[in-house]
Amino acid sequence: MSAPVLVLYGEYEWFGSYDAAALIAEIVNRNKPGSASLRVLPKLNHHFTRFATARDAFKEQGGTTDAAPAVTAILEWLPTVGMRADSAVRTASF
Repeated sequence: MSAPVLVLYGEYEWFGSYDAAALIAEIVNRNKPGSASLRVLPKLNHHFTRFATARDAFKEQGGTTDAAPAVTAILEWLPTVGMRADSAVRTASF
């Protein structure tokens, strides 16, 4: 892997573990030190849904979609790998 990697992990994720997310970053950094970053997104699950508690997230009760923390993390990370966040937004297709 030669490209920079941003690993996003929702605090209330239950599909995968924090250790698995950290391992991804560790493996990438082992091959190219400093090329991977791990960000934990508070109170979000795998689908960028915000929940009040981990129990609510597990039961998928009362959550609201909130991709803003993921978008913010990505936009803050882009300049650290030599990309301008505004150009990434302009060229993205949604």
